[in-house]
Amino acid sequence: MTDRSSPPGELSLPILRQFCEELVAEAVASVREVYPGTEPPEMDWGRLWVSESASSPEIAAGHAAVAAQRMASDILTWKQSIIGSGVLSTVPRFAPASQGFVEARVAPPTFSPRRSPPLGEPAGSPSSQGVETGSSRQASAPIDPIPPRQDKDEPHTAPTIGVDQKLKRNRRLRRAFVAFGWMRDIGLILIAFAAWQLWGTSIEQSQAQQTLRQQFESHLPTAAPQTASKSTGPTLISAAINVPAPPDGSAVGLLQIPAIGVDQYVVQGTSESDLAKGPGHYIGTSMPGQAGNISIAGHRTTYGAPFYNLNNLKIGDQISLTSNAGEQLTYVVSANPVAVSPNDVAVLNPVGDNRLTLTTCNPRFSSSQRLVVVAELNEPHTVAAAPPNIKPRPVRIVNEPIGWNTGYIPIVLLLAALLIGLGLANRRARNIYGRTGRWLVLTPIWVAGLFFLFESLTRLLPANL
Repeated sequence: MTDRSSPPGELSLPILRQFCEELVAEAVASVREVYPGTEPPEMDWGRLWVSESASSPEIAAGHAAVAAQRMASDILTWKQSIIGSGVLSTVPRFAPASQGFVEARVAPPTFSPRRSPPLGEPAGSPSSQGVETGSSRQASAPIDPIPPRQDKDEPHTAPTIGVDQKLKRNRRLRRAFVAFGWMRDIGLILIAFAAWQLWGTSIEQSQAQQTLRQQFESHLPTAAPQTASKSTGPTLISAAINVPAPPDGSAVGLLQIPAIGVDQYVVQGTSESDLAKGPGHYIGTSMPGQAGNISIAGHRTTYGAPFYNLNNLKIGDQISLTSNAGEQLTYVVSANPVAVSPNDVAVLNPVGDNRLTLTTCNPRFSSSQRLVVVAELNEPHTVAAAPPNIKPRPVRIVNEPIGWNTGYIPIVLLLAALLIGLGLANRRARNIYGRTGRWLVLTPIWVAGLFFLFESLTRLLPANL
C-alpha cells in the first residue's frame, strides 16, 4: 500500500489522501446544513501530507489520518457551539496537527480555497507559500476539498434556527387539537345521553308496552263480564280479600286518561325495571277491580313519560281502569293535584272509600317531591262480601330510592374506561384495518358500549318518576 521509494517524511498515498479529504469535507457539509453557503475554513494541507517526524511512510500515513480525524472532530464541535449560541461568531482554521485550530473572528464566514501542492511535494517548495517569520505560522496551499457525498434519494435539507421553535409550536397545536377532540367527543356523548333519556327510553318503553298488550289481552276472559244492571254497576272484590298478585312486571290493567292522552298498560310493581315498562301498581295496595285505594306510579319525563301532564288534571276529569278480568271502572278526579314529600306514603293507605291514587315526580326532571292525584269511584257499584275472620293484608311498597343508586358506579366506570380505551386505539385501528375498515370494526363496539353506558347511567341517577 505504501511507496517504499519515497523518502521518509513524505506521503504519497492517493487513497489515504482521498479518505482524509472526504472525512473533512463531510464535516464541512454538516456545517453547511446549519448555515447554507458557508465556505470551508482554510486548511494547512501541506502540513497534513508531510510529517517531518515520521521515520517511514507508514508512520506519516498514520499522522495524516489522525490529523484529519482531529480536524473533522473540531469542525463538528464548532458546529455544536454555534448552534447552541444561535450566532455564527467564529470560524475554525486548521493549523498543524500539534497546534489544533486557530479561531479567526469573521461575520459572515467566507473562505476562498487555495490549491495544495501535489502529493509528495514538500510544503516549502516553490509551488507552495513561504514560511512566516516570528510567531506567525507557516502558510500553506490547501487543496480543494472533495464535495460531500449526497444520497440521490435523500437530498440534503437546510434547516434554520427557527425549525425547533416551529416544531415546538406544532407539538403544542397538536396537543391542543387532541384536547379539543376529546372535549368535543365528551360533549357529543352527553348530548346523546340527554337524547337517550328523552327519546331512547321512550322507544324502549313503547316496545315493552306492545309486549304487555299481548299479555293483557291473552288473560282477558273470552266473554264480557255480566253486570246486574245499570243501577247496581260493577261488582268489586272486597278489600279484605287477599287477591293473588301476579308476578312483578306483568300486566295487571289498562289505564286511560283522555284529558292528558294517557293510554298505558299497568305493570305489577314500582321497581326501576317495572316502571321502565309503563305505569306501575304499588304492591300492597288494592288491585284493579278491587275495592279500596288502588295506587299507581308512573314516569314523568323518561320511559315514555306517561304522567308528564298529570299536573293538568282538573276536578271532574274521568280516569278509566280496566282489570285483568275485563271489568272497566271509571273514576273521577275529586281534588286538584297536590305535591307531597317523597317519603309521604300516607296517600297510599286505605281511607274507607274506593279511590284511585296516581303519583309521579315533581317538578319535572326532579324527584324532590311527589305529585299526587286522587280520583274517586262515583259510579254505582257493589262490593262482594268478604269471608269472615280475614286478617288485614300487609302493605308492601316497592319504590325507587330517593338519591343516587351508587351500586351502579363500578359498572359506569368500567364502561367509561372501555370507551376511552377505544378512543385511544382509534389511530392504531386505522393502521391495522384501514381508514374505512376501522369504522366497520369499531362502530358496533361503540354503539353497544354507549347503550350499556346510558342504561347504567340511567340506573345510577336518582329515580325520576
